[in-house]
Amino acid sequence: MPTKKQIDQRVYNDVAARVEELRELFDEDPEYLEVVRVILDKLDKAGSSIGGGVFISTPIGRVFGDDIYNEVHAGIITTFENDFIKNGPDAFMVRWEKLSQGSSKYDRDYSRRYANDLHSLIKYLKKVRSKVKKGAAAMVPDSKNLKASAEAPASAPLERIAFGDIRGDVPSEPNTELEDKVYEALYRYIENNKPIPAEFADVIRKIVRKGYYSKVFMLPASKTIYRGSLITEGGMRKLLKLKSGDEIPRKGSREGSFKITPKNGGAASWTTSLAVAKEFSTGYATARAPKGAIYQVVFIASTDDSKDLLDMSGLYSLGFGRDLKSEKEILALGPLKAFKMTWSNYE
Repeated sequence: MPTKKQIDQRVYNDVAARVEELRELFDEDPEYLEVVRVILDKLDKAGSSIGGGVFISTPIGRVFGDDIYNEVHAGIITTFENDFIKNGPDAFMVRWEKLSQGSSKYDRDYSRRYANDLHSLIKYLKKVRSKVKKGAAAMVPDSKNLKASAEAPASAPLERIAFGDIRGDVPSEPNTELEDKVYEALYRYIENNKPIPAEFADVIRKIVRKGYYSKVFMLPASKTIYRGSLITEGGMRKLLKLKSGDEIPRKGSREGSFKITPKNGGAASWTTSLAVAKEFSTGYATARAPKGAIYQVVFIASTDDSKDLLDMSGLYSLGFGRDLKSEKEILALGPLKAFKMTWSNYE
């Protein structure tokens, strides 16, 4: 009967052999190695903190195939995704050594099965190699590819590609410091309802006006947009330009020119859906409405009256705000004049 030492040596040899097998796979196909490194680098940037708690989850299955989760052990996937860029195939040997010396029985038991699970990753990488190389070729940095796929001139605010560090549909281009800050501002706005600072709203406004990065920074297709708000009696008097003693009708509508200026930051939310605007004037907005706000108001504006409007649906392709698509949001990057308002008193 083999001793524990002999068993441990056999397990070690099995893991070492699998690590060498993985190394040989990439030694034989350095192009595949480069593609894999670029993919994992993108996944790492998309799934790590950019600052202030910003976190985007981009599953590895998005590029390698969803069946990787069925064919490869989750622990192997985690090591592949998190440590391969830094340590290459040796990342798996480092991980195995930690497991084999771990304090928990689960880790030590798993270390004995590790070679088999690592083999499943090797088999999977071989199986999907041609598909991954073909589908992810655009992710490998290449100056010619970058120029051919450019969404803007190199002198544009976000250079040639918007958020090229994390997108899978364009060539890789490292984010600039400004690019990361714009990304974070957009994330905070979409996911945490934080105002977009005026300095970054100005950058986005320049992008929209120039028509740069149109896959991400999309222009609204609809001609009419709406904004729902809860407004106080004093606010209504100013909007309707009523004299002292004049009564505000409980329900009504009025045409005119009503300037809506962002109160916090450099942008305000509108929508192409009248139903959504009505919801914001009733349910969604009540929690943060001014004290005494009793009038449910919907402003109506034309997209022809501003060049500073952004359709948010293009930004959802970056991985955040997917559950907000139904809001059909349009971002006004500055003041916008509504040509009509409707209201009702909900008291």
